[in-house]
Formats: sequence, C-alpha cells, structure tokens
Amino acid sequence: MCVEKKCPRVPRWSKLGQAVSVVFLLACVVATSRSQACDETIVRDAAFDEPRNVFRLCVIGQSNDVSAQQTAQRLTSWLETSGAGLNMEVHLVAADAPEVVWSDYGIPSVPPLLPVVALVGQKTDGRKSFVVDHWQPAPTDADLEVLRSSAARETIRSAVVQDLAVIVHVPGADNGHTKRVIEQVQKARSDAGLAGISVVQVARTDARERLLLAFANVPPAGQDWVGVVFGRGKFMAPLQGDEITESSLADHLAAISADCTCSQSPSRMGVDILMVWGESDDDSVVQLASSSQSERDSMADGTHRFASSPVELDSDSAAMPSLMAPVLWTVGGVVLISIVASLGIAWQSRQS
Repeated sequence: MCVEKKCPRVPRWSKLGQAVSVVFLLACVVATSRSQACDETIVRDAAFDEPRNVFRLCVIGQSNDVSAQQTAQRLTSWLETSGAGLNMEVHLVAADAPEVVWSDYGIPSVPPLLPVVALVGQKTDGRKSFVVDHWQPAPTDADLEVLRSSAARETIRSAVVQDLAVIVHVPGADNGHTKRVIEQVQKARSDAGLAGISVVQVARTDARERLLLAFANVPPAGQDWVGVVFGRGKFMAPLQGDEITESSLADHLAAISADCTCSQSPSRMGVDILMVWGESDDDSVVQLASSSQSERDSMADGTHRFASSPVELDSDSAAMPSLMAPVLWTVGGVVLISIVASLGIAWQSRQS
C-alpha cells in the first residue's frame, strides 16, 4: 500500500482524452453512415417512406342542418369501405361557427349555397389550401366512384412501384412535339441503362379524369401539359408548351434520382394526388437505389442535356450538393470535440 503523496499521480487528462476519442469515433461513424445513406437511398425510393398529403372532404352546412350531418355520416361510411386506402378525411364544417377560418379550406368566405361538399387539398408547406372540386348539395354514388379512382390513377399506381417516375401527358395543340420529346427522353434513358419511366396520356375532355385534371389545374384548352409523378402519386411542378423539352424533363428526373439525404426532401418536391394506396402497394415497390450511380455517371458523361439552371420545384428548398452533408456532419463532430476539450481543460484547471 502506497502513501498518497508518494503515489504516481494519473493525469486527469487521460480519462478526458479517452472521452474525447470516443466522441471523435462516434462523429466519424455518424458522418460515414450519412455518406453511405446518400449512396444507398435516392429521392424516389425515400418518397415511399414519407406520409402522403391528406385531402379533406368538407361537408359545409349550418350547425343545425340535419342533412349536412347525414351527408357527413354517409361519406365517412363510404370512405371506411369503398374508399379505403384513399389519402382523405371527412370533415363536417359548421358554416355559422365564428371560429372557422375559411382560408384554411381554400375558400374566401362562407359559400353562397349550403350545404355543399368540397374536396380541399393542401400545398406541401401546409400553409395554403386549395379547392379541387365541389358538389351541391353532395356527391352522388357516381361522383364518389370518380373520386375513388380512375384509369389514369390506376396506371400511375401500378407504374410508380417499379419505374423511376410516370409522365402524365395532357395533349394540346403542339402537333406532336411533346410526344416526340417524351419518346426521345425514354430512348436516351433506355440506351444509358437507366431506370424506366412510364407515360400516361389523359384527354382534357375525359369526364372520368375530372379530379386529376382539376387537381393539376389543367385548363380546358391550350398548350400541351406534362406532369412528372413519383412515389405514392407525388406530382412535381408541371411543364407547359415551350417549357416541355428534353432538358427540362431530364432535370425533373435527375431531381428524383438525386441522393435523398443530400438534397431536398421528397415531401417538398410536390403534392400527392388523391389515390388509393395500401400495404400491398408498398410491398410491391422495387427499390432503385442501385441505379443512382448510373444516373450520376450518365450526367457526368453528357448522356442527358440539362438546362442552364435547375427546375425550381420549391423556392424554400434548394438542393444541397451531394458532398455537403457528410462534410457538415464531420465539421459538427470536430466542433463537438473542441467544446468537450475546452470544458475538460477548464475543469482540470479548477481542480489543480
């Protein structure tokens, strides 16, 4: 047994050094894992893990309107059975309630005729609502079937689980220009061995596609319209007329192929259409992460031609360069180590 004054003193810094080393190793592991996530997950794949935008089927009537209450009950029952899998909720809104904020429903004020049922969507930022369609006084059984599904939405649902994206094309008066552009983009991707894209053509006069056309705000007449869809029915910013080029379509597809953790979140890149989706659809999703490197290689060697500036999908969510995330995580780890070391030195000084 040694006497305390004669025993060799173990520097307190040794324990502190061990703690710093552990923190440093953890920072390296986190940075490495984030970097690997960029290589393993692309935006398209990540979109299937995010919650969908939810529509509100609003039954608007006076608080004492029995018919409005009955309509709400009928629609709720329908949604639980025939409408199962739709990203939609039924809301009963009392038109005479002073606390109702009509802008929350995309309406400037109390509707002039009551009761009325309105299908209300919400922009990705969650701050702006918009009316997709409405029925006076309530949707019929035929209206509900159109609300539930359509040929175009069923095609989208079956295609997005295996393809990178689906191009929805609403023809106008462009003499086949858009069709040729889409075919050229498809061929370029096929020749480069990249993930496939499907095409769905919708006529402006198709009554069965009323909801899809209203959601996309496609005018009854005019130029060609193109929307790129991915994930569980997420529509990106549309292209119209002269905006529809190989370059602009390639930009949209490149954004979907980007590394998820190093770019904008899929939820910020568009709004989901009202569409049936269930567990069986999730189980059918084919992960395309392995094609991400091929996509980047094709960008580098000029297989795709890009516009001089990226397509502005969301003004609040600029894409982050692919190497920034791991760098930021590493810098964060170094800063954390510096803080721990400074605290340790200060503590050691007070103990001395």
